[in-house]
Amino acid sequence: MGLISEKGSIEIEIPNKVFQPGENIVGKVTLKLDKPTKARALKIAFYGVGSAEPSIILNDFLVSKTLSGKKVYNNNETLEFELQIPGRLLAFPPYDYYMKAYLDLPFKIDILKIIKIQINLEKADRSLEQPSNITAVVGLGIVCILVFLFGGMLAQILIVGLLVALPFIFILSKYLLKRK
Repeated sequence: MGLISEKGSIEIEIPNKVFQPGENIVGKVTLKLDKPTKARALKIAFYGVGSAEPSIILNDFLVSKTLSGKKVYNNNETLEFELQIPGRLLAFPPYDYYMKAYLDLPFKIDILKIIKIQINLEKADRSLEQPSNITAVVGLGIVCILVFLFGGMLAQILIVGLLVALPFIFILSKYLLKRK
């Protein structure tokens, strides 16, 4: 991405905007350019934006694909694409999902188009959303033992430390699961 704006736009055509985890998104990207434009690549991406707290925004690029590499692109040039939505999408924190197509221009602002799509999370992997009852009981038992053994200030420090670390543990486990 560079500094000077280039005139043009991109259209993303997909048959519908509601998908299931693991489903393929098939569509077309059409360039609307004022003149032939030299670019590094034309890319398409599927990503999610979520918020765990008002101050923590998660922006996950889940799938990205280069449709065409370095060349001169022309007006009304159309390229077809197919991207598979990951089968393991988390429903927590709440995510909004998007498709983004962009023409990567050297030393200019990229030409891009973003559209919102809906993912039906009925089939989403919810294993990391809520701890099971057993996990909650064991966690509560550990907290009670710590309070009993260490009492007062030290137990409070340990509990606060654990509560602060939990969101980071959740995010780390999500990325580690994504690699599998």
